[in-house]
Amino acid sequence: MQRFAVLSAFALLAATLHGGHVSGQEATADWGVIDGKPVKLYTLQNANGLILKVTNYGAIITELHVPDRNGKLADVVLGFDSLDGYVA
Repeated sequence: MQRFAVLSAFALLAATLHGGHVSGQEATADWGVIDGKPVKLYTLQNANGLILKVTNYGAIITELHVPDRNGKLADVVLGFDSLDGYVA
């Protein structure tokens, strides 16, 4: 269910930012453990280059790379590099 919520949030965000067209790639990585439960980091990318990194720990968006008017990607989220920054 959490994965569905994360993917739905990305689909909505991508559709909003890029005119309704959603297609792309997904990757999952282990990001840590909290209270004995694994925390995953999902990396999602659409066909236009938008990249979203989001966790299954509170659906925290750790990175959001969007293209500027010249097409250069920039991360617009002030996130931490590791799970420890969000727990401390």
